[in-house]
Amino acid sequence: MFHVGQQVVCVASRWPTYYHIHCDTLPKHGSIYTVRATVTVCGELGLFLEEIINPPSAFTNAPAQEQAFHCDGFRPVKQTSIEIFRQILVSPPKSPVREDA
Repeated sequence: MFHVGQQVVCVASRWPTYYHIHCDTLPKHGSIYTVRATVTVCGELGLFLEEIINPPSAFTNAPAQEQAFHCDGFRPVKQTSIEIFRQILVSPPKSPVREDA
């Protein structure tokens, strides 16, 4: 579901206590981030973010690795296109012809 380079938005309004202990910086609800790397620990997907780099944590299974953020705290950013509106500006739709009887 998540991949490196993908933009995600933080949907978590609160992070568990261990994140506050092991991370200097936490993602903020509603902010957009870029996935730097992913890791799977005990079947759970964690995300590392380009915009947040925390110091290594003793909490992680790997030495000298920062704490990853659980993927449930994020959703992919929905990409929207305004191309249809640009086309309307260039050539507006023709009005239906009204015939008076």
